[in-house]
Amino acid sequence: MPSGSEELTSIIIPTGGIGNGGSQEYLCRLTMLDESESSTPPKGCQFLDGRERGVDLWVNETSKEILLWRPGFQLIVDFARNIAEAQLTDVSEWQNVLRVLYFFSYLSADGLLIHASGVVRQGHGYIFPGPSGSGKTTIVRQSPGMSILSDDLLGIDLSKGRVFALGTPFYGDWGTPGEAVKVPVKGLYFPTHGLENIIVPLTYEMAVKKLLSCEPFAKLILRSFFPKSKLHGRFLC
Repeated sequence: MPSGSEELTSIIIPTGGIGNGGSQEYLCRLTMLDESESSTPPKGCQFLDGRERGVDLWVNETSKEILLWRPGFQLIVDFARNIAEAQLTDVSEWQNVLRVLYFFSYLSADGLLIHASGVVRQGHGYIFPGPSGSGKTTIVRQSPGMSILSDDLLGIDLSKGRVFALGTPFYGDWGTPGEAVKVPVKGLYFPTHGLENIIVPLTYEMAVKKLLSCEPFAKLILRSFFPKSKLHGRFLC
């Protein structure tokens, strides 16, 4: 799309696998800009340090609306009207618009979209949350014959007292969308690089902090937008 062009599209986020939800639909307006038109954060934005994922964001929020900005990317989501407005300098950033809309759709249904890879073995999900470069895609590549939930982003459902993982269409270096399946989670493993394969048990508090670090703005969003969500008490520390 050339600079200055606009496109209006309907985006349907399937949430039927989480709780009793079916789907959420957003009407999204996409506008392409020159880089010079997206070099300064809008007034009133709060800087959100995202060093652990290599992405810094500026955020402005009201009771039912959020604005996310970084150079080349601006997204405003109106939750009351299910309307989104995206301004991008690179059309490939469209995937990040979808990631944000999936995140909020899952969150509103008492689910999460987390930065993790996941595989299915004998009907159970094994989840590997972590920042970029931690080994998520490597684990997927070394899991031949297993169903792949994703090597980048997958869904978590906590709505009925059990933990389930959902495959998503998102992918990283693996280059293939995850399978559209929902399975009970057998365990969460936070990969790190080392000279040998070992498993080190974590306390609940340590695991929650590591999980939150995989979503640099999750804590802000949970606190501000969904204070009555079941997830609020489980994930905020």
